[in-house]
Amino acid sequence: MTNFTTMKRIILLATCGALFSQSSLLAQTQAYSYWSAKATVGLNRSQNVEAILSSDGYGFACGFELERTFNPLWGIAGGYTFLDYSVYRQRGVAHEITALTNLNLSNLVSTFRSENWQKFNVYSSIGVGLSFYHAGSSNNTTIVIPFGVSAEYALSPRISLSLNGERRWHTSRTMGFQDLGERAVLWSATVGLRFKFGSQQHIRNTPLDEYVGDL
Repeated sequence: MTNFTTMKRIILLATCGALFSQSSLLAQTQAYSYWSAKATVGLNRSQNVEAILSSDGYGFACGFELERTFNPLWGIAGGYTFLDYSVYRQRGVAHEITALTNLNLSNLVSTFRSENWQKFNVYSSIGVGLSFYHAGSSNNTTIVIPFGVSAEYALSPRISLSLNGERRWHTSRTMGFQDLGERAVLWSATVGLRFKFGSQQHIRNTPLDEYVGDL
């Protein structure tokens, strides 16, 4: 157990260190107007009938994501998520590292939008990764497949506010518990802030019709 915990901490520290050092470098140049970072905080709960009926069914959730946006329609991201999925008096936490692809549904549905509506976008995301979880005396790793939807509003050319909902499906049947169901599914609802690097004409701020017209 000690070796597993030490290895998990090393992986998490190395990942977070790499993400933040990369973020610092990206912020220093205007050549990185395709990059952005998002931090989130909110609530998590397990897909479990007893937990849903219990006041103890909620847990803390937070995360960090670094994204490379290729055009106003889509991008790819790497992220870290912490989830507290404790139920009743049973303690359960997970540290998850995932790779994601994000799709701008607003630009996909409506190419031509007014300036005010261009500040508001709805995104969907899907990915795959690893979950390092601890519940009771159980320390283990499982594959996680997250699917999410987020609504994002640009407060300024560099800062956006988002509301996020996510369903995280795990290959583990229990995540250390016996009452989570056939497969462990965790749900989270968070608020987030996204910082866009590079110039103010970030690719996320570029209307799709303008981007296509420049090609």
